[in-house]
Amino acid sequence: ATHLGVRAARAQRLVFLDGDSRMAPGLAETVLARAAAGERIASIRMIADGKDGIDHAFFWVIENGKRLVRVRANMFWCDKALFESLGGFDETLRHAEDLDLMTRAHRAGVQVGHVRETWIATSPRRCPGSSSCPAANRTRTPPPI
Repeated sequence: ATHLGVRAARAQRLVFLDGDSRMAPGLAETVLARAAAGERIASIRMIADGKDGIDHAFFWVIENGKRLVRVRANMFWCDKALFESLGGFDETLRHAEDLDLMTRAHRAGVQVGHVRETWIATSPRRCPGSSSCPAANRTRTPPPI
C-alpha cells in the first residue's frame, strides 16, 4: 500500500508516519527547509502521544539511541526520487522496513540525517499481546549510520 501512495504522491518530499500518529505543526516546513539545504532522508524525533510516564521514558530512550548510537529508524522523511531509486520498501519485511531503507540509503553513500527540532507524536501501545506482534525481522542488528 505504501508503494501505491508513493506512486500517487505529487510532492517530491515524502513523510512516513503511522496511521495513529500526528505531525507537529510546522513539520512540513522543517522538511522542506532541510531538503533545500541538501538533505535527502532523515529520521524524525518521536514523542509520546499522551501523558503516560512510561511512554515518555520509552521515546526518550529511542531518541537518545538515535542521537548517540546514530541508528536511524521509525518515522522519517525522504526525497521521493531517492525512495524510488532505492527500490522503495522491501515488501518481504514485516517489520523494520524503515530501518532497512535508511540503511540502504547510507550504503549508497547518502547521508541519513535526524530531525530533532520538531516531532511526530505516536503511541507504543500497538501490540496488546505477544501474538499480535510477530517476531519476524527482530533479530537483525542495525548498523550505525
